[in-house]
Amino acid sequence: MARRDTRNWWQRNWRWLVLVYVVLLVASHVVTDILKLDQKEPEPPRHLIEVEGKRIGFLEWGKEHGGRPLILLHGSPSGGAADFQAFAPLIAEDGRWVIAMDRWGWGDSEKKVEDYSFHSDANAVIGLMDQLGIKEAHVGGWSY
Repeated sequence: MARRDTRNWWQRNWRWLVLVYVVLLVASHVVTDILKLDQKEPEPPRHLIEVEGKRIGFLEWGKEHGGRPLILLHGSPSGGAADFQAFAPLIAEDGRWVIAMDRWGWGDSEKKVEDYSFHSDANAVIGLMDQLGIKEAHVGGWSY
């Protein structure tokens, strides 16, 4: 059995491979444009409040529903409150007021604080609740 020279095959066909690649690349952009596959859900407006003299950033969905608030806390590593953009609007559709807070050092919240402990984060959540007039809330999160 004779062994086929693959190097020779690549030298003969490289132009066709490049052409196929370019055609597929252009086709993918056309399909993406037609179907608008790359559209992201618009980010809700960011809010800032002050707790203990320090800035806390948060996003919110569904405040107009008036349902029991759900405060979401991100873990680490993280993109901050923006991590919840994929599903927070879906929760809000069920009548909840969903608030995703940037923890200290993340997103729009104060970057440098003296204490990054659980206790400090708990005080930040309570401060957020006080500022927003929330007496009771459910709290959820991940990796924390």
